[in-house]
Amino acid sequence: MVATGVTCRVGRRTVLRNVDLATTDGEVLGIVGPNGSGKSTLLRTLAGLTRPVDGTVTIDGHDLHVLPVRRRARSVSLLTQDEHPDADLTAGDVVALGRMPYLPPWGASDAGAVGDALARVDLAGFADRRITELSGGERRRVLLARALIQDTGLLLLDEPTNHLDVGHSLQVMNLVRSSGRTVVVALHDLSLARTHCDRIVVVHDGTTRPAATAHAALSPDVLAEVFGVKATPVVHPDTGDTHLLITALEENR
Repeated sequence: MVATGVTCRVGRRTVLRNVDLATTDGEVLGIVGPNGSGKSTLLRTLAGLTRPVDGTVTIDGHDLHVLPVRRRARSVSLLTQDEHPDADLTAGDVVALGRMPYLPPWGASDAGAVGDALARVDLAGFADRRITELSGGERRRVLLARALIQDTGLLLLDEPTNHLDVGHSLQVMNLVRSSGRTVVVALHDLSLARTHCDRIVVVHDGTTRPAATAHAALSPDVLAEVFGVKATPVVHPDTGDTHLLITALEENR
């Protein structure tokens, strides 16, 4: 997927301008930035749901915004941040929607595949549960299972760990990393982004910084400028991974 010179507008307000971004096959590309910086708008544009004011988004050389809907749905799947499934649906019904791009009208989904997708997000046996009976975190994982069963080469995730406890947050990010797909994921948790993303794009001041390694993209200087926080890298004594200790800058205390 390649975005070239993309400018996004919400209403009359230009949210992002001149965005250049390209994924490499099989990588996990993180998107981070302050609240309201345009991360969700960018993901919706990359998914083909919002047409950019200027620029193009291509996948396998094809302009995503002119592809037929079914073909686009077979190329890219999106987990949004604010989706609320219909209250009458079961968890299995919601997951099965991910197979719609491959089915003829009124075609039946494979119940076994739906069950397998739910099991991958630690919801085995939940297929017949009503969406209204699930917690916010469980609904979030149902929607992730739907995105996974859609079986696209490009997976766009907007805050997939929203409403999840720490254990399931790590499980979801490990699942994303092991999926073998190209993933673009917006995250608020900078430690998760640093640990699980191959490269990171920082959204700030109406545009994006070039994708860089976690070390470069989330350097103390960048985090001080973009988020107004002090970041101290520390090495985990068991894993050797580098994590960030985040505190307020002196002037913000």
